[in-house]
Amino acid sequence: MPRKSLHERIKEAELGKTGQPEVDVPGGRVDGVLRRKAFQVAVNPTLAELRDDVRVLKKAPQKQKVVIVNKEKYVPQAEQVMKEEGLSGTARTPRRPGQPPLRSVHVRKAKR
Repeated sequence: MPRKSLHERIKEAELGKTGQPEVDVPGGRVDGVLRRKAFQVAVNPTLAELRDDVRVLKKAPQKQKVVIVNKEKYVPQAEQVMKEEGLSGTARTPRRPGQPPLRSVHVRKAKR
């Protein structure tokens, strides 16, 4: 049995039993959907990859949007990109078994 990538393991942990994986939205595909929440997982992302993920996530119809990055040092970058693209939501690290994420930041839309 082949080993799963870090991206797949994070995605499966976030989906749980009731989530839908790989949901198509106009302009791309989000990694998962749970009721009112859509999320994208980014493992060791560059700013360009984060920007692409945020643009796809922005088009999802769900009200709550979450960008999940694998390390704490990428959370401020995800927060910055979300502000630049005008997406409100949460940038955080993955949940740990029985514990909350190491770092979580709520991002509000920039006021014009």
